[in-house]
Amino acid sequence: MQALLDHRSVGEDVADRWDVRVVASTASTNSDLLREARSGRTFARPVLLAAETQTAGRGRLGRSWRSAPGASLTVSYGLCVARRLAELEGLSLVCGLAVRDALARHGVHVQLKWPNDVLVDGRKLAGILVEAHTLAASTVAIVGIGVNVLPQAFDVAVDVAAGSASHASASLTPTDLKSAGCPLDDRNVLATDLGIALDTLLARFAEAGFAAFASEWNAADGFRNRSVSLETGPRQAVAGIARGVDARGALLIEIDGVQMPFIAGDLSLRAIDAL
Repeated sequence: MQALLDHRSVGEDVADRWDVRVVASTASTNSDLLREARSGRTFARPVLLAAETQTAGRGRLGRSWRSAPGASLTVSYGLCVARRLAELEGLSLVCGLAVRDALARHGVHVQLKWPNDVLVDGRKLAGILVEAHTLAASTVAIVGIGVNVLPQAFDVAVDVAAGSASHASASLTPTDLKSAGCPLDDRNVLATDLGIALDTLLARFAEAGFAAFASEWNAADGFRNRSVSLETGPRQAVAGIARGVDARGALLIEIDGVQMPFIAGDLSLRAIDAL
C-alpha cells in the first residue's frame, strides 16, 4: 500500500535546510510557489511543496493535467539560483540530470529527452516544468516534477494529453515506477532524494553554468543520433538527426550535413523512427 505524503517524513533528512510542506490538494504546486515568488519571497531557504492531488497541474505548451491520489509524486521545489535570468540557459536540462540521479538511488536508470522529459526504455516516466522569477542579482527557480509511481497515474482525465503525472505527450507512451521494476511504497523518500539532488546540481550550475553539464547530459540523451522531427510551430517542423545539445543547452539537429541549434521554449520533439 502506498504511504501517504507526510511533511515529517519528507523533511527528515532536509528539515535543517528546507521549508517542507505537504498538502492534500491544490490546483498546482508550481503556481503556488510562483505566486509566493512574485509577492516578494526570495527563497533564501529552499521550499519543497508536495501534493497528494493536483487538480490543474501545468506542463509545457499550456498543457493541463490532474493527478490520481497516491499514484504519482507531484512536487515543486523553490530555490534561489545565484544567476540572472539571462544566465539560466540549460537550467531545465540540469534539473533532468537531478531527477536521473535521484531515481538512480532507487535502482531506476533513465534516459532524458530534450528539454524536460525523463524516459525508461523510450516511455515517459516523469516530466519537469521549470519557471523563474527574476530578482536583482539572482533568480528564484520553481522546479515542478511529476513522477508516475503506479499505472493509475496516467489513467485519469486530462485537459490535454500531456503532463508529467498523467498522460504522456502524444509522441510518448507513459510508464511508471512499478512497471519499470521499482515498486516504490514510500514517495516521501523520493521527494527528499529529488530535493537533495536539485540542491547539489543547482549549486554547481550557479558556479559553472550549463557548459559544465553538457557532456553528461548528452550521455543520458535518449534521442541522440536518431532521426527526429522537431515541431517549431503550427504546421511547421524541421527534420534531421538529433546530435545532442551544445554548451548553452540548445538542441542540435543535423540538417543536410549542418548542425543547427534550437533553443526556443515551445518546441516538441518526436523520433521519426519511433512513430
